[in-house]
Amino acid sequence: MPYRTKETEILGRRTLLTAGTATAAALLAGAPAHAATGDRLRELEQQHGARLGVFAHNVRTKQTVDHRADELFPVCSLFKTLAAAAVLRDLDRHGEVLARRIHYTEADLVDGSDKTREHLAEGMTIAELADVAIRYSDNTA
Repeated sequence: MPYRTKETEILGRRTLLTAGTATAAALLAGAPAHAATGDRLRELEQQHGARLGVFAHNVRTKQTVDHRADELFPVCSLFKTLAAAAVLRDLDRHGEVLARRIHYTEADLVDGSDKTREHLAEGMTIAELADVAIRYSDNTA
């Protein structure tokens, strides 16, 4: 496997996204749909060592392109890690902000929030919220 740098990883992701989008756009623009599209998407997955999810629907022509459309991709859960890292990066260095307690109500809770639900009465500190967002993928945190 060739040496990877941040720049080549970004370029690789961009290439993958662009190729997937271009494939879907070509099909939705009226190009004949055929099995080669699925083959090309699988080829891109192998080339980049990643799973590619595509779902595109042209409302004018009613044509649909999908690849792994029924599979789950943990994009939102990945975001939780990035959000917690940004909070930690931007905090003061003395820990006062991490110790700040956040109170929330039942109305603030969303599905998939078991840990924040457990602490509804007393609330949670920013440090605790960051922890359960990452370790338990708590959606309210």
